[in-house]
Amino acid sequence: MTNNTNKHTLPIWTEVEYTALCKNPYLSTPFFIPKESKVFLCKEDGSREEQRMIFLVFKSTAAAEEDEWEDDPMPGEMWVKPLEDDDTEVYEPAKVIYLGQDIDDFIQVTSEDENTITFDIYWRHGDVKVEKAEKTDDGFVCKKEDFGDEGLRLTLIPEEGNPFSLNIQIPYIGFSLYDSEGNKVHNELEVAHDKVDEYRYEFVGDDNNDRFTLQLDDNKLVYICVLRHEDAQLVVRDQRQRLAVVDQIPSEGKLSELMMNAHSALIKNKNYRWRINIAGSSIVHEVELEITPESLVAFIKEQMAKGIDIDTLGQSLIAMEQKYAFQWFWLKDSDWSHDDPMFDMFMNQLVAFSYVSQKPIQGDQLQARNNKRKIKRCAKLIKAHQKGEISLWDEDEEQRKEILHLFSTFHSPFVEILESLKDEETEEEA
Repeated sequence: MTNNTNKHTLPIWTEVEYTALCKNPYLSTPFFIPKESKVFLCKEDGSREEQRMIFLVFKSTAAAEEDEWEDDPMPGEMWVKPLEDDDTEVYEPAKVIYLGQDIDDFIQVTSEDENTITFDIYWRHGDVKVEKAEKTDDGFVCKKEDFGDEGLRLTLIPEEGNPFSLNIQIPYIGFSLYDSEGNKVHNELEVAHDKVDEYRYEFVGDDNNDRFTLQLDDNKLVYICVLRHEDAQLVVRDQRQRLAVVDQIPSEGKLSELMMNAHSALIKNKNYRWRINIAGSSIVHEVELEITPESLVAFIKEQMAKGIDIDTLGQSLIAMEQKYAFQWFWLKDSDWSHDDPMFDMFMNQLVAFSYVSQKPIQGDQLQARNNKRKIKRCAKLIKAHQKGEISLWDEDEEQRKEILHLFSTFHSPFVEILESLKDEETEEEA
C-alpha cells in the first residue's frame, strides 16, 4: 500500500509504502513504522529509489515552515522526506501518522454483539475521542448502525501539535482483490500480463476465517494459504504434499506475488471465488509441453527467439519445476547443442540455478532425520540418472514429485548425500 496521490507540487517527491504490520483492520489509515515502512524518492522521469531510514528527516505538521527538520519521528501527524543532497534541490514530503507505540497497544476490541462493538483505545501521547461513541470503563461503545460506509471518526489530540482524525471501521474478514483504482473486484477477472502489478490482494483473518485455497494453472498446484497473525504472513502449504510448507508471502501485496508465475488462478475463501487469467503473457502457456529433454530444450529456444527478457524467462522456467515435477539440472550437456554461445551460457546458468533452488522454509533437523532413507534413495536415483543407468524423465509423476519435494525441502542434507555419492565414485575410479 502506497500513499501516492499522483498530485505533486514539486518535481521530486516522497512516497511511503506500508506493509500489513503497519495497519489495523479496524482503522482505515496505516501508520508509519520505521522498521516496516519503506520510503521512496520519486522523480518525474519515472525513477523511484528506496531511501535508508538514517537519511530521513521529520517535521510535525503543526510546525512552522521555518522550523528545522528533525532526525527522529515525533508522535502525531508529521511530514517525512529524505534529506536533500544540497540547497539546489527541494523534496516534497509525504504526510504520515506516527503513533509512537505498538498498534496492538493502541486499539483492541473488548466486546462485540449484533448491535454494538466496544473498543479499548489508549494513546500515551495524548487524548482520544470517538464520535457517536459512549465512553465507559470498558472502552468506547459504538453502535454498528452508526458506522455507515465511512466508519466513525476517531480524533487524536496530541500533547504537542495539531489534532488529527482517523476513521474506525468494521473490517471485512476474508480475501479481497483490488484493481489499480483501489476498487474491489469479484468473480472472473482477466488481467493483461503487463498490468498484473497494478492489482493488489489482501487477506484479513480471524479465528473463524484464517485461510484460503489457491489453485494455480488449472489445478496443477493446489495450495492452502494460512494466515500467521504475529507477522502478517501467509504460510503456503502444498495440499498434495501432506500440507508441506512451500513458501511464505505477505498477507497483502501485488497480485504477481500471489500468482507465483502462474498463468491462471482459482482462489477460494469460504463461499467466495475469484478466477484470474493472465492475458497476453510473454511466456506461452505450456499446456501441451512434454516433459522430455528434447521438448524442454525446444521450448526454451522458442521463448528466447521471441526476445523475452532473460530474467523473466528464467523465473518462469524455474516455476515450471513445481508445475510439472522435474528439475532443470536433470538435463545433461548432451541434451542441447553448444553452437550458440548465448544459448549455451543461459542453459548452464539455468541448470546451476536449478541445483541451488530450494523452498524458503526448510525442513528441520528432526524431519530431515526422519526422511533420511527417502532422501538417500532419491539421491541415488539422481546419481544413477547422471551416470546414464536410468532416466528420470521415464519415471512416473509421483516419483518425480517425491524427488522434487525432498530436494527442495531438505536441500542441504540432500545435496550433502548426493555429493558424497559423487565422492565415493571418484574414490572407486582412483
